[in-house]
Amino acid sequence: MTILHTQSSDKEIVEQLLALAQHNKRPDLIEQIHSAADIMKLYPYTERNNEAFIEECVRQNPLCLAWASAELRDNSSIVEEAVAEEYLCILFASERLQHDIHVLFRAIRDSACAWAFVPRSRREDIEWMRGFLKVAVKFCGAGQMRHAPFELRNDRSYMLELLPYDCRVLRYASFNIRNDKEWIDQTLRLGYSIIRYATSAIRNDLDMAVWAVYHNPYAFFSTPHHLKQNKVFILNILWQHPHLLHHVPKPLCYDPDIVMLAIRQESIRWT
Repeated sequence: MTILHTQSSDKEIVEQLLALAQHNKRPDLIEQIHSAADIMKLYPYTERNNEAFIEECVRQNPLCLAWASAELRDNSSIVEEAVAEEYLCILFASERLQHDIHVLFRAIRDSACAWAFVPRSRREDIEWMRGFLKVAVKFCGAGQMRHAPFELRNDRSYMLELLPYDCRVLRYASFNIRNDKEWIDQTLRLGYSIIRYATSAIRNDLDMAVWAVYHNPYAFFSTPHHLKQNKVFILNILWQHPHLLHHVPKPLCYDPDIVMLAIRQESIRWT
């Protein structure tokens, strides 16, 4: 919903912008609002429909978009430039651009708070969210998945598609996926260090813990403490990664079998 009408007076625009800053707890915007007002009052009203002029003003201060004509609020290049600098500018865009995937992505890239302005019709469109979240995760990180609908968080193939962008997406996967031993095993084989995001039942499974460290030694640091005290577990992981002996807790790090295995495997690696 566009909050400012093009026929609003300068005073009304400033008042509404200040109310917007207060509502969103953004005191940092107050100076920027007055700065934008100072820029716009220097020029005649007719300039507000001048594309080159508004584009330059928005480049100096994105909030200048609030003074633009209805036609220029529907200009994708100007609106994208504004929301890339200040996500709240999406409220000044035309209704068409408030639904535009590129504008929404620019706003969310500026701040995750912009998810509050993603139209409900878009959020309920699973296929639209599928494509949008894939781009959002790629460029903005796994945290974008907290806004994903359950259908996507419970989609094994979709979650697998997202792992190359950020393996932390598994943190937001459904319990069914995080507790799926076969699926976790498949991702470990692909080299993703995701065992830390699995359910406790998976993380406490001896075979899965060994398998995780086998594929990625850094998984050792996410292994439950009681497994690090398990001699069978330590012996298994040292076959592949003897250097982990330095991180084996006492008293196992002094165990003759463990020490000899690590020395033997380390010497084999260098022969």
